[in-house]
Amino acid sequence: MRDARAEATPTPYAVEGVDLRKTFPLRRSMWGRAIEQVVAVDGVSLAVEPGRTLGIVGESASGKSTVARMLAKLIPVDAGKVVWEGADVTELKGRALRPLRGRIQMIFQDPYGSLDGAYSVGYAVAEPLKVHRRASGSDARDRVAQLLERVNLDPRLAARRPGELSGGQRQRVSIARALALEPTALIADEPTSALDVSTRAEILNLLRELQQTMDLAIVLISHDFATIRHLAHRVAVMHRGRIVEEGTASQVVNDPQDPYTRRLLDSVPVPNVEEQRRRRERLHSSADTARPSSG
Repeated sequence: MRDARAEATPTPYAVEGVDLRKTFPLRRSMWGRAIEQVVAVDGVSLAVEPGRTLGIVGESASGKSTVARMLAKLIPVDAGKVVWEGADVTELKGRALRPLRGRIQMIFQDPYGSLDGAYSVGYAVAEPLKVHRRASGSDARDRVAQLLERVNLDPRLAARRPGELSGGQRQRVSIARALALEPTALIADEPTSALDVSTRAEILNLLRELQQTMDLAIVLISHDFATIRHLAHRVAVMHRGRIVEEGTASQVVNDPQDPYTRRLLDSVPVPNVEEQRRRRERLHSSADTARPSSG
């Protein structure tokens, strides 16, 4: 198979999804054919440039995590294209994809579930270096120490196991492992939802700092507009497998156009009593507008 790197075309984007579609079977026949399906993603197109963050926000089952996994080439697409730095990787898999795999890395929601508790932190961070033959032996140990320091962890933690660390420390280890192959883009799927409030801010600030120093493109998946607003330059709002609104973070947050976006924003807790009153009035107004006339 041809090397995808030779087919790359100039593009301003680090990662793109073009008209992505994905269905999952709910029920199969006795011969294994899908006789009932759910549409998880239906015609989603998006892109993110180096040094920028695209936030994808929506409630559970909106399709945002499925988009993340398609962009990271963890699951195949039913239709559409996945493009990394100008190279169409939609049909690539196995050995053909391996030379490009380090360019796009993923950070998962549960830092404990994504780390094998049977192995040390140092082993987890060094594993991609060894698999891709980037470093071994003392070189790998030195690189692990550098990566842990980059995410503000003591290199001596390399000897510990994930179960000995806090949730925030484990997520930093996951980020260090994602950085091992020097990617151009990170896809972060709910990276802070399993953490307490103060630790969430630390992890988001770390991602922003890494983005600035490494010119990383970041796709940030979240159900929480407060998290998205903290880091994203552009926002795509997903509902039932489709993007219902997209724009700069300022546009979407301050002047939402779609009723679903307004409902998501109104679900963000605020301490201001007056703002809470205005939200209730907007919700009642929306409900009255949507209610059919009895005449």
